[in-house]
Amino acid sequence: MAETPNLDELLPDYYDGVVDIHELVMAEQGQVTKLFDETIREIANQYVMTADSTGISVFENMLGIATDLSIDLETRRINVLASMMNHPPYTFKFLKFLLEKFAGRVELAQYPNDFKLVVRTWLEKLGQVDQLDYLLNTIVPANLIIDSTNEITANGTGHLYVGGVVTAVESYILSNDISGTYEINNTETLASGVHTFETIEINMKGA
Repeated sequence: MAETPNLDELLPDYYDGVVDIHELVMAEQGQVTKLFDETIREIANQYVMTADSTGISVFENMLGIATDLSIDLETRRINVLASMMNHPPYTFKFLKFLLEKFAGRVELAQYPNDFKLVVRTWLEKLGQVDQLDYLLNTIVPANLIIDSTNEITANGTGHLYVGGVVTAVESYILSNDISGTYEINNTETLASGVHTFETIEINMKGA
């Protein structure tokens, strides 16, 4: 166990006899001690075996265990450990195994550098997609992007109808200048729709 640092002992020798500096660090000693104790406490609460009552209650909340302060701390620790042991580690191999049992055919690809998981399934039954979404959200770490695609293949019969529209547009430009030059442009395009454009330009210039 780490010991609380003593600020007065950490002062260099050349501060010996300097009353102001020693009084200053002694005034700050209480805050440093409190911060140190809180840090040690938070570190201990990261683990079930060293957590205090507050830390165990966090684990209980995560696992859905009702917090009962009338139970001694050691018993609460055992209850948390027993619940945690019922859940296998969520590895990539376990995720693939679980999805294959649930969905049958499944393709998984992981891209660690992009923090991305690609999931491809072929689910057809009602409610399966919602269940897949639940499994991915509860197993896959929150820092990963999930790219999930579900494909449904079905054979269909019927008729395909194609229609078209023909539109004709004529444009005339008249001028009082007669030059004897006449130009007629006609463009026709045939696709799903047919559009016809015709432009007639007449320039008349005086003699």
